[in-house]
Amino acid sequence: MSKAYDFLKGCRRIFVATLSDGPPSSKPFDAVMEYMGELYFTTAIDRRLVTHQPVQIIAEKDGSNDWIRVGGSVIEVFDVEAKLVMLESYPFLTERYGSGGYQHLALFKFREVKALLHTGNGVIELDS
Repeated sequence: MSKAYDFLKGCRRIFVATLSDGPPSSKPFDAVMEYMGELYFTTAIDRRLVTHQPVQIIAEKDGSNDWIRVGGSVIEVFDVEAKLVMLESYPFLTERYGSGGYQHLALFKFREVKALLHTGNGVIELDS
């Protein structure tokens, strides 16, 4: 997943999209990490991410027209160590959630992931 993660690190704004009982739902978020070889992201607690699979994240590289679509099923992660790594990687999350932020942080991990990089030269499937 490193190639997808490397691309995502260079994106300022990332969006997560799900389907629901009504129209599709999407919202921006800005914290993604690779931990133990898997792709994680955090956003406000949103049960649609768990109940309405699959999920996609989409991001455009700053200063270019290259963009990525990462899709798959996700699971919510309650592992304190993984949450602490996310908080250490993104200090603004500690500011947002406080020193005990891991208790309030909703962390999701992709499973069965597929990443497609869209460039001016076409679409490239990245290793997952």
